[in-house]
Amino acid sequence: MLDSSGKLFGKINVIDFSLVFFLVLIALGIIAVQSSLHQTSGQIIEDETDIQYVVYLRHVQAIAPQELFKVGEKISISIRNRPRGKVELLEVLYKPEQIILPTDKGKFQILADPTSPNSYDFLLKLKDHAVVTKDSYVTNGVKVKTGMKLTLEGFNFRLPGIISDVRKISPETTGNHAKQETSPPMSASDEKAQ
Repeated sequence: MLDSSGKLFGKINVIDFSLVFFLVLIALGIIAVQSSLHQTSGQIIEDETDIQYVVYLRHVQAIAPQELFKVGEKISISIRNRPRGKVELLEVLYKPEQIILPTDKGKFQILADPTSPNSYDFLLKLKDHAVVTKDSYVTNGVKVKTGMKLTLEGFNFRLPGIISDVRKISPETTGNHAKQETSPPMSASDEKAQ
């Protein structure tokens, strides 16, 4: 079968044949994945649902924070500097930026920061539509996960934020109101307890 020069049947070089064979296999694999003949684990869609994510905005400078966001409005978002589209604003929570001061009795008290009277922290609940894959919610081709940075843009604002919670919308998780918080911002664990 192999002769002294390393050719198969005296005509085909074994090294050249194996190289061409592997290149053809790689090309067929790429074609199969791109044409949806074969799906990778990240492409398998398990479900389609509405999701809610909570976005935390820190140090927002605003004279009238109650007028900055309106519940029910559509807000444009960008994730990883890519415009993602518009999402619906479900709920707005905000409070003035706070500081901790010691008291004369050795305890501490939390007060609004007098050095930044127009600085607020916001929690926004946003509604979006997503597909569910094995490892995350995906909306418009972008995975949405806790800790991701995004940019919110409306008619009169462009603000950076961080996603602090992502969950499937159920009747208990929706709420349509805006209010000022007197306590520290709600964390994801506080929200789950409600």
